[in-house]
Amino acid sequence: MTHSARVPDLGQHRARRASRQMLALMGVATLGATALVPPAHAGRTAATRSVPAARVQSALAAHALKSIDGKPVAWRTSDDQVVIVNFWASWCAPCRKELPQLDAMHRALARQGARVIAVSIDSEAANARRFQQKHGLTLPIALDGPDGLVRTLDLPSIPYTVVLDRAGRVAWSTTESDAQALAELEAMTRRLLRPDATAETAEAGRP
Repeated sequence: MTHSARVPDLGQHRARRASRQMLALMGVATLGATALVPPAHAGRTAATRSVPAARVQSALAAHALKSIDGKPVAWRTSDDQVVIVNFWASWCAPCRKELPQLDAMHRALARQGARVIAVSIDSEAANARRFQQKHGLTLPIALDGPDGLVRTLDLPSIPYTVVLDRAGRVAWSTTESDAQALAELEAMTRRLLRPDATAETAEAGRP
């Protein structure tokens, strides 16, 4: 099983930071400098849970994505496309390992009518861009930040991957990123690409 990275609670982090800064101004700093509490993400795991399919579909349909360079990113480039949506961040260790493999999957399935969209929850575009350039990623990367879809869906951890069928419905999802999960992801995508594929109506991942 592959560990997930916990999504940082930036609200709590900012509150802790403000509180510590205030204490420092009041003279507590004379007792010794106190390090700010870092975001609770890398290296820490969280209990994973699935997100209701209807909630995911509604959120994705209503949300506009932009690339690292601020350009619009379309969920689909054709009406009958199968879309894999992967939530990731440059500080997420399992994401860093998985994303190049998803990029290879994107290239392999693009001509068959499927695409992978990597939705970064990084706060800084430079971090996502640096990772993209380092690994030569060709899949569409959207910069959505920590207060975008990841908050709307209340995802407790990443990576989180969702497969949308040709009708835009959630057919499969997973919080895992190991070899088995990637194999299941590709198998489900290829199944949905078949001309006789029936639409899946519920999540069938390994939450």
